[in-house]
Amino acid sequence: MSSHHSKLNYTPYKSATTVSMLRTKTAMEKIEADVDRDIQNTLHTIDTEEIFKTIIPAMTTINGSLEALTKDGKYDGARWAGFPKEPPLVLHRDVSAGNVLIFQGKDGPPYGRLMDYDHAKKAENYDLFGTRNLSPSQLETERGIVRISVEHALKRKVDNDVLDVALKWFDDTIDASGYIRTAAQFTGLVGENAPQKPICATDLGWGPVNKTYKWPDFAKRDAGPGERTGTLPHMAGDVINAQSLHSPGRCAEDRPFVHEAIHDVESLLWVLVRFCLTRKGPGINIRREDELDKQSPSYNRELRDTVVALFEGSDEVLKKKKSSLHGDWESFEGEVIAHFHPYFEPLKPYVRRWWTTLILGYKYRAEEFYNIHDHIIRILDEAIKEIGKTLTEDDEATKAEINRRKIHVWLLSDVRKR
Repeated sequence: MSSHHSKLNYTPYKSATTVSMLRTKTAMEKIEADVDRDIQNTLHTIDTEEIFKTIIPAMTTINGSLEALTKDGKYDGARWAGFPKEPPLVLHRDVSAGNVLIFQGKDGPPYGRLMDYDHAKKAENYDLFGTRNLSPSQLETERGIVRISVEHALKRKVDNDVLDVALKWFDDTIDASGYIRTAAQFTGLVGENAPQKPICATDLGWGPVNKTYKWPDFAKRDAGPGERTGTLPHMAGDVINAQSLHSPGRCAEDRPFVHEAIHDVESLLWVLVRFCLTRKGPGINIRREDELDKQSPSYNRELRDTVVALFEGSDEVLKKKKSSLHGDWESFEGEVIAHFHPYFEPLKPYVRRWWTTLILGYKYRAEEFYNIHDHIIRILDEAIKEIGKTLTEDDEATKAEINRRKIHVWLLSDVRKR
C-alpha cells in the first residue's frame, strides 16, 4: 500500500443537521475523487459513527438494502468486495457494517458505497484459472465416467456442458463428479420438487466451458506476519482463523494463508445476517431490545447467545463459532437463520443460498470461488425480484422510514441550493 494518506479536513461537528449533512456530502465527494485518482490512498480519517448520524442507515427496508448491494456502479458494495467482470487489482479486506454506506437516491432506488481502504491491498498481476484442456477422446472417456456417477446419485440427467465445466477444473473424475453432485444439491436441483429436465451449466450458474478466469494474484501482497485484516465480528471464518477451514493443507508453511475476494463476500453476508438477527423492522432504532435485554420479560436467550457468539463475544468466542459453522455448514440453518426476526422471513432462502454458495466455493475452489461475485449478485437480483412481488410498503414502520428518507433528501437538496 502507498504510504500516502488522504486527509479529509472539515469543520468540528455541530448539532445542526444541515451543517452536518453538508460536511458529510463534501467528505463523500472527496472520498470518491480520491479513490478515482489513486485507489491506494488510505481513507482512514473518516469518522464512521459520525457519518452514520447523517446518512441513510445501512439497512432499512429489505429491498432497498438488497438493491444497494447490487446497483451498477464501480463503488457498489458487492461489486467491490468481489470483482466485476474485469476484476480490478484491489481487494478491500475490511468489509463491515461501518464501512458499507447506503444512500437513498433522489429519484431512484438506494445505492451502496464501500469506504475505508486502510487494509486494502493491490495485486501486481493476474493468474489464469480454469484452463485445463482435454483431447476429444480423453474428454469423451472422462465424460462417460463422471456421467454414470452423477446421474446415478442425482437420479437426473445432466448435459455435456455440466460435465465439461467440472472436468475443466478437476483432473480426477471422482472430484469432478463430487463437485457436480454437491453443486446440484446446493442449488436445489434435486429432490421430489425439482424439475426433471437435464441439468445444464446455466442451472448451476456456471459459465461457458471455454471460459477462463483472470484472477488477481494477492499472494505476494499478503498482510504481514500475525496481522489480520478486517473488522473482527464480520471477518470470514478463514480470515479470523488465518487458515483455510475447508482445505487446511493449503496453509502449509511454504504456502501462507491469503485473503481472497470470497472472504470479503462472506463478510458482506455477516453484515446482512447481523441486521436480520438484531433488527425487527425498517429504519433506525428498530433493535430487538426486548429480546436481547436480559431484564426484559421477552428475553430470548438463544437469540442473545447467537448474537454474542457471532458478533459481540471475545476473539476466541467469535473464532470458535465461525469454525463451528464452517465445519458443520448445515448447522447455519438452525443456529443462525432460525433466529432471524419475522420481518426478514422473505430473505431466508436467499441468505441460505448465499451461505451454501460460499461453502461450495471454499470446498472446491472452482466456478463459485473464481466467479463468486456473479453468483451472489444473481442471488440478490432474484431476491429483489421475488420479494418485490409480495412485499408492500403499507405497514406503518415502513411508511415512517420512507418519510424520514424523504426529509433527509429534502434537507440535502436545501443544502445544495445554498
